Amino acid sequence: MHRSKNTLALAGVMASLCLGATSAHADAPLRVRWDCYLEGAAIGCNALANAYAESTPGVVLDSEEADLEVQVRSVDVTPRRRYLVDITRPGDAPSTLRIARDIANSRGSDQTLLDVLALLHRGTLPFLDVSAPGRVEGGVLTLRAGASSDEGPVAEPSPWFVRPTVSGQLVSAGVRIYGVGGGLEVNRSTPTLRLRLAGDVSYRYVDFALPGGDTLRGSLVRSSTGLTVARSLGRGTSVAVLASADRQPQNNLALRTTLGVGFEWLRSPFLATDGTNFGIRYRVRAMHDRYVVETSQGHEEHTYPRHVLGLVGLAHYDAIDLSLDVSVGAPLLDPSLWDVNGSASITFRVAGALEVGVGASFVLRGGAIHEPADADALDPVATLLAGSDFGRLTVEAELSLSYTFGNGALRTQDRRWR
Repeated sequence: MHRSKNTLALAGVMASLCLGATSAHADAPLRVRWDCYLEGAAIGCNALANAYAESTPGVVLDSEEADLEVQVRSVDVTPRRRYLVDITRPGDAPSTLRIARDIANSRGSDQTLLDVLALLHRGTLPFLDVSAPGRVEGGVLTLRAGASSDEGPVAEPSPWFVRPTVSGQLVSAGVRIYGVGGGLEVNRSTPTLRLRLAGDVSYRYVDFALPGGDTLRGSLVRSSTGLTVARSLGRGTSVAVLASADRQPQNNLALRTTLGVGFEWLRSPFLATDGTNFGIRYRVRAMHDRYVVETSQGHEEHTYPRHVLGLVGLAHYDAIDLSLDVSVGAPLLDPSLWDVNGSASITFRVAGALEVGVGASFVLRGGAIHEPADADALDPVATLLAGSDFGRLTVEAELSLSYTFGNGALRTQDRRWR
């Protein structure tokens, strides 16, 4: 029972994406004669019929005087199964539209139902009334379609989603460490515009008994925030304004602020189905650093331009995402301080908007502009709790848990400036 309700809820989302927004009650329903046979398939005809009727505005099944005849069949093409949808308009000169798709047997019943439902929506759309003129935004045509009705349309899916994160740590085993952290990511995504505001802050305290009876006590506060406002230009390209602020005292950064612009090309800016994606990004920013202690170059504060060229890749599947990001950057006026950054991650979709991520990253450097002249002058508690980021090679790993509120599908689909 719970699974059926979840499936219908997902079907409603699919309908809103495929058919646009229409009223829930129609004065002149579209009458459909249903004919389905799916022996050996991952889904049943009853579940598919219920989801189709519930999610398609104005459609009524099993009508004696049908406006349409819908036939659904499947055949085994191991390791996939081919689903065939025939939609016929009866009459003196009947016409039939056939749509087919091969779906992997490992895809699961809920996702298979949504995939076949998408075929039904696509085939039904030409026979529905278009209740409003089409709207074109960013090269995407949106139609409002459904059975005729005098009632106004319901709201379209929201372009917003919010992603909070929380963390905590408590260790008491010779050394006591307490830590709390939190973050918030706010996004607005449309075909032409991407707005992303993200920030996080963490606090850690340590009480450590040193050999000889001395103790080491202290705390570390780290924080960061970033703003991206991007506009799509078409053909996978976009430009963006980028701003950020970071506090990393363990890395000799009392405060780093940046402001710049970027250019991006992605093969698929919106990746709504299984597949791979790749692209290239170039960013140039004005950087202003305020250091905790004087750097090896003799700066207490420093303003300089920096640019970065990067490659991004993604493999998106029903249950997981694989991502890879490699970039090369350097100050424009001092290329000897180059660095190569790389990261890889796996994100598991546990249930709905709940995700677990595992990631690793590395930095290989020719030099670090924020390296202190005397590393021992930094707070030893900060370097104990979070290390320092000046060596030739730095490697890190992390585990994350997140939940997305709002239109969580956009987080998976919109790949711009991630």
